[in-house]
Amino acid sequence: MSFRDFLLAVGICVGAVYCLSNLQFPHISPLSQTTTPHTIVQKLIINFVNRAADVSCHGPHSQSGHSSIAVLVVSFIWLYFTGSLFFDVTHYFLHKFSKSRYWILRRIGYLHEVHHLYFNRRLKFNDQYLWQNMICELPLELSCQLFGTWMGYLAAQTFSLAGPGLLSQELFYLVLGFEVIRSLVVAILEGRDSNHQSYSTVVPKDPNSFLVGPEYHALHHIDPSAYISSSFRVFDWFLGTSYTLRSRRIIMVGLSRGLREAMAKELQSKESVNCIRELSYDANHEKFIASLANTDIVIIGSEGASCETTVKIIELFKKHYKARPGTLLLPELWYIDSQTTIPFSPSGERSFNNRSRMYYEADDIIYRHVALSGFPSKFLGPYFAAKVMLWWIRRGSRYIAITNPGLGLWLYFNFFYGVQ
Repeated sequence: MSFRDFLLAVGICVGAVYCLSNLQFPHISPLSQTTTPHTIVQKLIINFVNRAADVSCHGPHSQSGHSSIAVLVVSFIWLYFTGSLFFDVTHYFLHKFSKSRYWILRRIGYLHEVHHLYFNRRLKFNDQYLWQNMICELPLELSCQLFGTWMGYLAAQTFSLAGPGLLSQELFYLVLGFEVIRSLVVAILEGRDSNHQSYSTVVPKDPNSFLVGPEYHALHHIDPSAYISSSFRVFDWFLGTSYTLRSRRIIMVGLSRGLREAMAKELQSKESVNCIRELSYDANHEKFIASLANTDIVIIGSEGASCETTVKIIELFKKHYKARPGTLLLPELWYIDSQTTIPFSPSGERSFNNRSRMYYEADDIIYRHVALSGFPSKFLGPYFAAKVMLWWIRRGSRYIAITNPGLGLWLYFNFFYGVQ
């Protein structure tokens, strides 16, 4: 780390210490000069539990038990959410700064870049950057969370949502204490916390839809331009950074000509894909296997395909898929059902719907189901469908209905609750 980076890191640390020094925690007793870090964390946890007990037992004032707990939970989530959201915004700009042409912005971006050097794209820890991660990244993240939580508290005060019976000052201090304790625990673990786990083969399928877990955050380290959110995915939903197609190999089979052209144009113009190829159902068996073995995402349409043909292609893809050396991402399958026009489909289509639910829940592949009705006009044509489809996929959706609201709602409940 250069002297300039050191000065910037010191500035961040001083700012964090100054903020913490102005916070008042009535239950925390003075610490001696010989106190060890483990003792500090132990005392902070004890005082955090005491404060939580005080808030839950004695506040908010003059409220019933159930109402007090509800207000406590909502207030805690709001304060923690605003803290993480402010860090997400800062996080996004730090990645932009690291690629700036201006020296000062690149230096600021480097404060977070060391975190990606410490836990790299291969999801391996590099101890060479351990202390830079401790000195630069952790104080920066904590400062952003504390400031964002304070902004959330000010927002509650502005709209008269803070005070007796509402968001209390004690709870505000409680959330700040929780964030400090969390950062200290991460520091003691040397940054090897639950959200930073190494995966030897591929990153497992993410079981969460709203919260950020280790699988989701691992994808951010693989592609730092996406998966920005730290605790809640709201920021990625807003920007459309909850998914990436960077360097993915794509094959399209069974799509109508208009939809195939629209998908290819949208993918090539707005996504950094490696290649896009097309296959037809009448291709010979060897060509099918060779093509499926060297692709990452298969987009299958229902045009001119029976249930047996579709299932056969999917099973061939799962069996013969060969990941590129070093890849850590699961293969993907997008099924576009463009024959969805009426609720009561033929028995063959219902049979594939049963299969599709099985693929949706499988752990070895990421399955996305798109229910697509006919195109009633030029405006609501294949290019519109391709844009809407990728808009939802960029926000992590795995079930997408592009049809009228009534049919879309029926198809959604039928897929998740009606399919056996």
